[in-house]
Amino acid sequence: LLLGFAECKIPGRRGCGSSSDHGTYIDGTITPCTTDPCTLVKGQNTSISLKFTTNEVVKAGKIVVHGIIAGIPIPFPLSDDNLCHFVNPGCALEPNALQTMDYGLYIKTEYPSISVKIKWQIYDENHGEIFCIEFPAKLSSSLPAPKPEVMPKKMNFFRVMWNLLRGRSA
Repeated sequence: LLLGFAECKIPGRRGCGSSSDHGTYIDGTITPCTTDPCTLVKGQNTSISLKFTTNEVVKAGKIVVHGIIAGIPIPFPLSDDNLCHFVNPGCALEPNALQTMDYGLYIKTEYPSISVKIKWQIYDENHGEIFCIEFPAKLSSSLPAPKPEVMPKKMNFFRVMWNLLRGRSA
């Protein structure tokens, strides 16, 4: 459970170009995420929550993740890729019922600081793709500095004072 962290809908999210007869992606969030694309900080935990439906009963499933760098998909090893461990109350998943998968990831410090496209796929027990999404992310040692607030145009000090002396508002 992460408290006090910002979460956001997955920015830049799109389908993988494949169509699935086994389910539909509905919505998702990443925590913490305060930038677009999300910055995943090395040495910290990140949580991804994905909502989806299946078109049939799913008794078992698998999560497959790739980092796409320069167009090349590189497998991202998960400590546990069993879908049923990350949906509540677990499998079997009923068709057309809204499911939520909550997965926590530790971003290893040895990962390079790079921009990457993440490809997240969910499969059923028959290797049928339930859904696939891709989204951009940045791996970094720290969060980016906040952008400075846009200040209104400075008014000429003397003009403001003159208007105040004449009884007009600035």
